[in-house]
Amino acid sequence: MKSAGTKNKSTSESKDANPFKKFRLEFNSVTGPETRRELLLGFSELTTDAFDYGYDAENPEINNNDLCLNLDGKNMNIQAYGDISDDKVVPLNFKSSGDNSFEIKITEMENIDTSQAIYLRDNLTGTYFDLTQDTAYQFSSNPGIFNERFEIVFQSEAQTLNVEESQTSENFVYYQRTEQKLYAKKLNASVRRIALVNMLGQTALEFNNVSQEELRNGLSISNLSSGAYVAYFRTDTHEVLTKKIVVN
Repeated sequence: MKSAGTKNKSTSESKDANPFKKFRLEFNSVTGPETRRELLLGFSELTTDAFDYGYDAENPEINNNDLCLNLDGKNMNIQAYGDISDDKVVPLNFKSSGDNSFEIKITEMENIDTSQAIYLRDNLTGTYFDLTQDTAYQFSSNPGIFNERFEIVFQSEAQTLNVEESQTSENFVYYQRTEQKLYAKKLNASVRRIALVNMLGQTALEFNNVSQEELRNGLSISNLSSGAYVAYFRTDTHEVLTKKIVVN
């Protein structure tokens, strides 16, 4: 994407009825080792949330402090997705080498309507930060890899919570303490990945390609330490369902 010098929130004039929408995400260190990473995200009706040849680029070198786009566990610099929708979730991989602080901001936008909501969701603090503002989201981190902490979402906290509560009720997601099992019944899609994240933003347990039968019968999570967790269900339709559980 050509540099425009300044962030442009306005929809660009184009002869294409469905222009390719783009924005550039910038990650910088505030304290700690100097680091900088630029990520390019594109959205269109011609591309998908899976790998699109000629559009997506994997990150060849990961820094000790870094932020990348997540595609099936891979670290990406550039990624194209299907068109923007309210329920779309873009996962980010984050790594910190120590007790450092960082900032994340959008620096350029192209063909994105001025009314389009774009939020950075910090799952550790529960913060929804409006990335369309002319300010950066600043945060601190302990050392470690926190691939469940940050996501890009396209609706506000209130809208997201309403959808999640509706999905949770409809799909009957619950944790049975006596059996130490996690249940999810009447799901509308297959589950590609389940992650249980503690209140430090660390992934305590992870499951891939869990069948609906396993979830109906209960997924054993008996080796978790006591405490509060958030269970993230990512479906094969790229929807994300969350459920807070308490293990004791």
